[in-house]
Amino acid sequence: MPLLGMVRIVVIAESDVEARVLAAPAYAHWFETFTFLSRTRNLSIPPNLPESFEQASDDGFCVVRSPSTARQALKSQEVIQAGVTYVMCQLAFGDLPLAASLRTISAIRSIIIPDFVPKAQDFGQGELH
Repeated sequence: MPLLGMVRIVVIAESDVEARVLAAPAYAHWFETFTFLSRTRNLSIPPNLPESFEQASDDGFCVVRSPSTARQALKSQEVIQAGVTYVMCQLAFGDLPLAASLRTISAIRSIIIPDFVPKAQDFGQGELH
């Protein structure tokens, strides 16, 4: 299977609501800085880049949830929709507080990654890297 990845901005908090409260202003700040050169030099904004947090969340570009709902969203996007072989998670962006990024890292490590790590028996002979 060829390598195919996707990028997601991820914030995991105790609840979906808390995650959204943390992520929404951080996304707005990130978007402003990410598109600064495009805007100041009259260039087009990168295609398919959601211009608002609401759009990014609705499109699945931002996975901003509690641990269990984040795991389900990532699994659904990865396996069902995209069929990707890896997901790169952007865990620090905009002015998101360091504590929020560290909490997200901890949740990904302890709750989410175990569901994504394939077991050796899932691979054919010689495919495990």
